[in-house]
Amino acid sequence: MDVIDGFTNREFGVDELSETMNIIPNRYGLVTQLGIFPPPTPIATTYVSVERQNWSLNLLPATQRGAPGTRGSIGRRDRKIFEVPQITHEDHVSVADVQNLRAFGSYAPKMLEDTVRERLITMVGKHAITHEWYRVRALQGHILDADGSVMLDFFTEFGVTRPVAAFGAAGTIPERLRKIKRYVERKLRGETMSRVLCIASKGFMEMLFTDAEVKSLYNQAMTAHLALVASNPGLHDRRFSFMLQEIEFVEYEGVASSVNADGTFTERRFIPDGDAIFLPLGTMESARQYAAPGDFEEAVNMPGRLFYAKEARERFGRSRDLLTQSNLLVLWRRPELLVRGTTGNTGENIDSL
Repeated sequence: MDVIDGFTNREFGVDELSETMNIIPNRYGLVTQLGIFPPPTPIATTYVSVERQNWSLNLLPATQRGAPGTRGSIGRRDRKIFEVPQITHEDHVSVADVQNLRAFGSYAPKMLEDTVRERLITMVGKHAITHEWYRVRALQGHILDADGSVMLDFFTEFGVTRPVAAFGAAGTIPERLRKIKRYVERKLRGETMSRVLCIASKGFMEMLFTDAEVKSLYNQAMTAHLALVASNPGLHDRRFSFMLQEIEFVEYEGVASSVNADGTFTERRFIPDGDAIFLPLGTMESARQYAAPGDFEEAVNMPGRLFYAKEARERFGRSRDLLTQSNLLVLWRRPELLVRGTTGNTGENIDSL
């Protein structure tokens, strides 16, 4: 009887592993699924230079026939350079992880390829949820690291004040929603928009339901949604949303944990409870993603990929080390269009901006 060697001598190159990672479906996160950010643009550098130009559209006065015309103005230009953050994650596969095991759902022995793929699925999931964390935080105007520290503050970088709408202050909910929509439209200044979206925490949504009109519209929309799903079983994964004052509302309770230095875990909410994000959808220039090259010999100065994977074999053939990496920069280049909604009664400034 032949001896089956489950831990083969086959080596995995960076191209094969990277391809395996890239075909694993990304199932994490509302913001990723909504497609608010376009696919990452591959770049061959580890930084991005962003130039903003504040175009000036002025009313032109009438002039006497034959008189000199008014002088044109193209506005002020600002240039910013942003470093692309790097996320590197490592794991380990040993002979003991494979020996004496059979493949899932089969009597055949488990092979090294199976174990590597399982580890890659877990590793790419961690990268994916980190990317979602970056995207959601970008819509709040700042990128946070896993420990909650600020990596990049768009409001500071672009020199604008964060707009805030305090729903606990005087006034009705419909009035404040109209105020937000008018503010966003006023601040577009050449940017396009199809509609305004609100991504809300549970606490913010519950605050909305204290208004009878909002609760009635929500119940009507939910009834229609359930009927649609019942008649179209293939839409079971369709996320529920409803319209109010021409703003689309969707609830998001995204939560992830980060590992602390002492090995304990801290739970981090993607959107603080009681907060909401109001943003324009259908923009052309505001949302951007960039994928930089990995720090590997074969990737240097080459267009970046969203994921990389490398493998190192222990010299006696008893284990393999896996390394995954992503170099993704998420940018929102018009932070003045991102309105923070709160259930509090202080800090509102959208009337003065």
